[in-house]
This record gives sequence, C-alpha cells and structure tokens, in this order.
Amino acid sequence: LKIRENLQIRRFVRMEGILVPYIHGGGKIGVMVRAESPAGAIPEILAAAKDCALQVAAMNPPYLKREDVPAAVLDEEKKIILAQMAEDPKMANKPEQVKEKIAAGKVGKYYGENCLLEQAFVKENKETVQSYVDGVAKAAGTTIAITDFVRFERGEGIEKKADNFAEEIASMIK
Repeated sequence: LKIRENLQIRRFVRMEGILVPYIHGGGKIGVMVRAESPAGAIPEILAAAKDCALQVAAMNPPYLKREDVPAAVLDEEKKIILAQMAEDPKMANKPEQVKEKIAAGKVGKYYGENCLLEQAFVKENKETVQSYVDGVAKAAGTTIAITDFVRFERGEGIEKKADNFAEEIASMIK
C-alpha cells in the first residue's frame, strides 16, 4: 500500500494485557493505558482505564507512581525548593529542620502533579486517580491495577530549525 507521504516513525511501544486506547483532539494526542485485573476485560475496568487515558491526555504526567520518579529528579526539585526558601525573607529566620519539612511537603506536592495515580482526577477533583480506580474496582467486586501508559503527540520529537532573524537579514544585506 502506497500513501506517497514521507512518514518517519520516531518511537513506538509494544504493550500486552488489558489495553485501552484513547484518541484526543482529532488525532493530535493518542494514549494507551494498560490495566491488570483478575476479572479480565469487563466493561467497568475498560471504563476506568479509559478515564485514566483521558487523564493522561489532559495532564501529561511523566510518571505512573512515586516509585517511578528518579532520585536525581527529586534531588533537583528539593534543591530548587531550598534555593527559593533561601531567597524568601519570610523563611530566612526559620530553623533548618522546619525548612526541610516544608521542602518535604513541597516534594509531596510534586508527586501529586507529576505522578498519574496521585493526580487529582479530572472528572472529580476531590479524589485522586488511584482512589477513583479503587472505587471502580470495589463496585465491580475485583481489583484493578493501572500498570503502564504511553502518550503520543503529533509532531513530538521533530527537531525545529532555530533561525536567528537578525543574522539572516545581515547576511542578505552583504
């Protein structure tokens, strides 16, 4: 089959198990979520996984759960938080132990923003994605584990040519 287009596949992921795809924005964003459950692919599990895929498309979390966040990222985040506290005049006279606890709390907030299972659920802001999945599992009388996800966005990974407009005009004048 020829489609006469210059297509280049930049990345792909192979997944097995209970997979639920979600396409958003007319094909601009594609998400696939993998779930595991002893009950198999019953409608409740598929609906919960689809809602998780919707969450991934909307919020673009880089990690699934806390354990997936590399230690180097956490160290860098903590360094940034401590540097911000050092510059804040309100924090200048607080003891180091208090600053460390405040930094630990802010790192916890980092998990809530960057880990899928700890994010506030987009359909119901009062609960996390994990509590939503657990509620669906309890109602279905089984267990559900969201084990992996992948998010593709049209055009991601394309190197954009950076031009300096001033240099371009200068070269035309010469």
